[in-house]
Amino acid sequence: MNNLIGQSRQKVASIIESEGIPQSQIKLLWGWMYNKGERDFACMKPLSKDLKNKLSSKYRLDYGKEHYHHISRDGTRKWIIQMEEGSRVETVYIPHHNPRFEQQKNPNNENIQQKQKQKE
Repeated sequence: MNNLIGQSRQKVASIIESEGIPQSQIKLLWGWMYNKGERDFACMKPLSKDLKNKLSSKYRLDYGKEHYHHISRDGTRKWIIQMEEGSRVETVYIPHHNPRFEQQKNPNNENIQQKQKQKE
């Protein structure tokens, strides 16, 4: 089975069009794959039952498996994802810090309180 995850939008469109699936359905499929992160065709509610069955019999949605996950003190998160073919992908989430929100969330955080005093 071919994995649709990681393919360009054009590649997914050409694969799906070759199956005789209308363009409108391709847009819905793409949205469910990447906007909603759905991993199961059966859960893609707007797609017809026939289309879901056709897709699941020939294609899969494999986002890889978490190999490593680390959360730093500042909230930064790092993941290493193991892909099926053996390669690994590293991705990082760096949170946007809002000092006003952080003070409310962590009233004992001295660094944030000092920064706010400096601004005043």
